[in-house]
Amino acid sequence: MSDFQIPQVGRLHHPEAFVTGILRNFDFASQALGAATDTLQLRLVKTEHGLDPNYQIGTTDGIDAAAFSGTTHELLFDDITERIDENELSREAYTQEHVRAWLDQINGQTGQEEPLFPGMAGEG
Repeated sequence: MSDFQIPQVGRLHHPEAFVTGILRNFDFASQALGAATDTLQLRLVKTEHGLDPNYQIGTTDGIDAAAFSGTTHELLFDDITERIDENELSREAYTQEHVRAWLDQINGQTGQEEPLFPGMAGEG
């Protein structure tokens, strides 16, 4: 797939590496925050069009979150409790299952007849 984009974020620079890094960090965030991965959600920074955006993985209740670099997938801050400013984050939140579906789509494993997950678009 040559082109993969997410609304409010734009095209991803390295879609497969970016999405794979997020999936790894769902597990890291689960351990660091003491929450099951199915209780976590991803929110992306909306202001870095053309780059792999920074992102935050946190609990669905919004109490705990960890911020990551979209380029290195390392924690953005030395203090895991420090967060990305709410105004920088897109409104949409995605589960680990959404992110897995993105990887399937990037790898061409999703049929054309299958609907895209909410807030996600890609072209091949």
